[in-house]
Amino acid sequence: MQRVFMKMQVKPGGEKEYVRRHALLMNREADGNATPEELELCRETWRVHKEAGIRNYSIFMIGTALYAYFEAEDYQKTLDIITKSEAGQRWQSYMDGFLVQEDGVPVMEVCVEPVFFME
Repeated sequence: MQRVFMKMQVKPGGEKEYVRRHALLMNREADGNATPEELELCRETWRVHKEAGIRNYSIFMIGTALYAYFEAEDYQKTLDIITKSEAGQRWQSYMDGFLVQEDGVPVMEVCVEPVFFME
């Protein structure tokens, strides 16, 4: 089991919409204005993440900083499944523009080697 930590940053001004879209993933209509297409995309994205083996996924936000944690048997395999899936690609397109990017790619620090763990 790998424990994966990611650090990202939302572009200033995008915080509320980032939170709203992730609330939809949890089957919560944050503002009641979700389109049927958004809701379907969120259901499919959730399904693909579960099928890829993601467990205990959390994202925390402090200001514009995002800190994400999840568990998976094999991070690279899980990432490949999600990024190659239609739902994963649609989700990335849907979220495009919210994260700070460099050369068109979200800036993301990923760590899969914890220095401490207590169960």
